[in-house]
Amino acid sequence: MSFILAAIFATIAFITGLLQPAERGEVQIVFPPPPTVPPTTLPPEPVRPDFDSTAVDGVCVGAIPLLEWYSPGWSSWQMAGIMYRESRCDPTALYPNRSSSSATGLLQLLSRTHCPWISTEFGVNCTTQWLQDPHNNLMAAAVLYEMQGTGAWAQTR
Repeated sequence: MSFILAAIFATIAFITGLLQPAERGEVQIVFPPPPTVPPTTLPPEPVRPDFDSTAVDGVCVGAIPLLEWYSPGWSSWQMAGIMYRESRCDPTALYPNRSSSSATGLLQLLSRTHCPWISTEFGVNCTTQWLQDPHNNLMAAAVLYEMQGTGAWAQTR
């Protein structure tokens, strides 16, 4: 029985080209090479959006892509409205307040109140100039939002 199976296998292998004669009359089984797998191509790194100060109807609409980039789960449209109310979409906005601290940047972070934990959280020297960078301001505001929600920004009109 095994002779018959061997003969059937040899016939099928010969017909399909897997069997090739070798030296000294021996039979050699040749398997086709494995298929080549194309190299894995990683998608490009996302590009951080630039800040745009465009405002429409009391909303910093130009900042929405940046707000979405840094979003810890906030509504980008709501935060764009808060941004307009707080700074009129001006990243260099600087307003002194009653606590002798300056409310700084797009979302008016308080340099005296917020800079100590920002310096610790991000390992940076938090200054007024640092807070006036739109990316830095929104990155820090995202952490503040995670701690306090929109309550960190006064809702008075």
